[in-house]
Amino acid sequence: MSESDQDLFPSLKASRPPGAYAFIHWNATAVAMHVHCECGQMTHIDVDFCYHLKCVKCGRVYECDPHIRLHKLSFEPRNSWPTES
Repeated sequence: MSESDQDLFPSLKASRPPGAYAFIHWNATAVAMHVHCECGQMTHIDVDFCYHLKCVKCGRVYECDPHIRLHKLSFEPRNSWPTES
């Protein structure tokens, strides 16, 4: 990754979340998100890949952190993906 790419993705330089976590690798995948801006605007998007977002109301630009926290469950849902290779 070049230095200019690192400027576009500052969270890649940040430390990972504490505890269990996952890292999103976009692989020709679509995402549907409800985006909540600091200004109060909520927007729904359906896109292929999503690295940066711009609020349609106030114009703030956000980076999508590829790290997501994992929360331990006390049960196993039927649709759990195995973490083994």
